[in-house]
Amino acid sequence: MNLLDKCEVRFEPISGRVYWMYEREDGPEKGTLFMSLVPPGTWKAAAPDNWIRQYYYDYKMRHVGSFKYISKGEWEEIIE
Repeated sequence: MNLLDKCEVRFEPISGRVYWMYEREDGPEKGTLFMSLVPPGTWKAAAPDNWIRQYYYDYKMRHVGSFKYISKGEWEEIIE
């Protein structure tokens, strides 16, 4: 089983677009992987006090990798 098999994706990826995988580093979901529309470095820059409108973002996560969605559940890792 590879990382993508264990990764949570809560959106419909679009073919040809790049997405970012993170690992949660604390809380009840510690160690789980999730795919995001938000690239690394953007999380904290967007919210100096951790608040954006009514949403609180927990920054205790680690960028695992960047992946391009090909189609039908097929992903390609982007080497940075």
